[in-house]
Amino acid sequence: MPDLPITACDVEPIHIPGLIQPHGVLLALRRAGGEIAVVAASANAGCDNATDPAAYLDAGSRARLERALTTATGAADLPLGTLHDRAGQPWDATLRLQATGSPGTLCPDDRDLALLELEPAGPTAAAPRLLLERLNQGLVEIQLQTDIVAACRAAVASLAAVSGFDRVMAYRFQQDLSGDVVAESRRVDGPPPDPAQPNSYLGLRFPASDIPAQARALYHSAAVRLIPDARVEPAPLLRLDGSDRAIDLSRAVLRGVAPVHLTYLANMGVRASMSIAIRGNAGLWGLFACHHLRGTLQVGPEARLAAEILARALSWRIAELQAAMVAGRLHSLAIASVPMLEDFSLARRERPPMDRWPIPEPDLAPRRLPASEGLHELLSACDADGLVVWPRVAGVEPLQAGTAPGAGCIERLCSWLDDEAKAASETRPGAPEWLLSTHALPELLPPDLAGMLYAGKRSEDPRHDASFGLLAVRLPGDGWLLLLRRELRRSVQWAGNPEKQAARLDVAASGDNATNCVDGRAASGGLLQLSPRASFEAWTQEVAGQSAHWSDADRRVALALRDAIGAVLLARSTEIARGNEELRRRSDETRFFADAAAHDLREPLWQIQVLSELVGEGLEDMALDQPPATAIMAELRQMTQSVVASAKRMHGMIEELSRLAIAGHQADRTEMVSLREVAMEALEDIRQGQALPQPLPLPQVQSSDRENTPSMPADSSISLAGLGGVSLCADRGQVRRVFQNLFSNAVKYRDPERPLCVVAEALPAVHGMVRVQVTDNGLGFDPAHATHLFEPFRRFPNRAAAATPGLGLGLAICQRIVVAHGGSIEARSPEGGGASFCFTLAEPDPATPAGTAS
Repeated sequence: MPDLPITACDVEPIHIPGLIQPHGVLLALRRAGGEIAVVAASANAGCDNATDPAAYLDAGSRARLERALTTATGAADLPLGTLHDRAGQPWDATLRLQATGSPGTLCPDDRDLALLELEPAGPTAAAPRLLLERLNQGLVEIQLQTDIVAACRAAVASLAAVSGFDRVMAYRFQQDLSGDVVAESRRVDGPPPDPAQPNSYLGLRFPASDIPAQARALYHSAAVRLIPDARVEPAPLLRLDGSDRAIDLSRAVLRGVAPVHLTYLANMGVRASMSIAIRGNAGLWGLFACHHLRGTLQVGPEARLAAEILARALSWRIAELQAAMVAGRLHSLAIASVPMLEDFSLARRERPPMDRWPIPEPDLAPRRLPASEGLHELLSACDADGLVVWPRVAGVEPLQAGTAPGAGCIERLCSWLDDEAKAASETRPGAPEWLLSTHALPELLPPDLAGMLYAGKRSEDPRHDASFGLLAVRLPGDGWLLLLRRELRRSVQWAGNPEKQAARLDVAASGDNATNCVDGRAASGGLLQLSPRASFEAWTQEVAGQSAHWSDADRRVALALRDAIGAVLLARSTEIARGNEELRRRSDETRFFADAAAHDLREPLWQIQVLSELVGEGLEDMALDQPPATAIMAELRQMTQSVVASAKRMHGMIEELSRLAIAGHQADRTEMVSLREVAMEALEDIRQGQALPQPLPLPQVQSSDRENTPSMPADSSISLAGLGGVSLCADRGQVRRVFQNLFSNAVKYRDPERPLCVVAEALPAVHGMVRVQVTDNGLGFDPAHATHLFEPFRRFPNRAAAATPGLGLGLAICQRIVVAHGGSIEARSPEGGGASFCFTLAEPDPATPAGTAS
């Protein structure tokens, strides 16, 4: 093949090699009809085509085997002790029930096979008592360690003493399935090391391809893998029942070795090897790798069992230490996150009593965590360089800490995460909760978003604040919790070049001999095959453009922080809902009171007004020529006119109170309205005297609007051009009332020393909210009173307020209408005079497009 795939080793069926290691004998047995039949036997068993166990074992051993098969239940390994063959030779026997673990490669009849493995019975590496003492000492040393690496060092020292190997290493898997040697034990009295190989592998990393995926999977079936001699010819496993199916040897100690792995061991100078699985909570944590350089080494069942117990003890200790580390981080997180959680809650807000009059408006000001309040400890607990919390709820801005992108990038990044989460839920329905963790964020992002995040960042500058690692967790609702990490530039020491070498198998003309040219220099026509690395000399790789990997502990901490934030947001939502219900109840009571008071007051006021007017008319008709009578009549007429004016003014006050009571209630937000048209209608209302108790002079509209508005004094102007083309779903009448009140205030509080100029315009949208600003150049107000302007019965604190009629309800009405439309309003008085009011309006349904609003 011209191009050999680099993953060819990953598909090699190493669980069904059809071969065994020849230092032992393997029989595949089936019990049928009360008899035991041998369906397969290794070629070195010495009895060709014999299906009766009596051909292989003596009578006593056969009887013990029958009892074991009769009484055994479930899938287990049964040590049978010493069995003897027909010649009387002793063997250490192990019966492995239901050894077939790959139903897709076997016929159904092979799934109930039992494998009998016979290994030569002989002295173990140590006497039983000495073996137990070494095992016990190793268990104690492992349990005493308070660090994972220290525990691995204690384990490899004990394993070397138990097994007798020249070199024992503890190998820890990384997130990308490569592995680091974290502990090593070497014999000092062994042969001199090969100059082509490193004297020590401690601290070196091995690529993931050195242990293919199916090899890692086999450690779940058999924790120990022993190769006593890597140079011996294997023995074929022969089927005796006429089937051509391969037998699954996943759990067999005698399973044959893949040729690639034998070449790998030869390249390392290893004659015998043993590997033992180190399991963790999330699967395979690592391996013990044992190498013998001085010759063959047979490790008996007792020593293998002791090695497996040491690996299991180390696995438990690692799990304990990891759990303690996670618990410590969660404790630190709980302490460090208190300020942020308090900020998201309503606990620290001063809540005025509900019986105050007038009812206070809810606190809708966005809240942000102060930059100096607990952020360093929070980032340390999360082991992150940056933090973003965006609940996407009203009244809470995105919280940013440490290294974090700008607000626009955050919004775009969260939108991309929304799409990724939706795609994951569609492709994996019912799957566990989706979260994203990556140490190479630029490789996942679409080009436009990557351009936003990394624009202007120089990759050669290790100090820049761009984030290359991301851990994203969905918050309750549709918000996001983002943990960010900076680029981590590092040098990785590999045990040889991690790239696999493609070697060519040259076939001579006679076809009888073949040579493997590892350096690739071969005659044309040879067959390509994969060959493991021939050199394991330290090889350095510079890694850039990535962050540190996210661990399972990092993900647990992120989920704990997510749960804490979710609980606070839920409590806040509950409290807000309770407060809203209370406000709604009090508001209904207020509206009922206002309606009742208005109804009860209108009738007597109307009578007072009508009767006063009739009295005034009657006094006008009376002709009294005497001077005293004339003076008295003039005084009575003046008093009557005052009563009529007071009645009219009180009638206007009642109307204003009624408007305040109903402001924002029963808003019909189904109509698409143009803000420019609504503003024009408000100006027309003012011209006709409907918005104020007396007619007011109107400013002149710019030329673009002149054809639709009445003529106005030439010394004033108003601009509505900035509202052109902006539409949204809103209550037309209530939005018109907002413009009426703001325009009326601009006219009432104009500066008499300069022409009035009013500008109404739409500002750039923020989070889908339409923003409108009305600015005038009038008298303005003291900025210290900005927070009180929207309270009912508050007047502008300037000289014009006393001379201008009104109750101070206009801005309070504006605020209630804007809040009912999902927005907010604020006021400021810029330097140089004038007043500026900015309010936002939201669509009633997020799915409804915002028209042409921008």
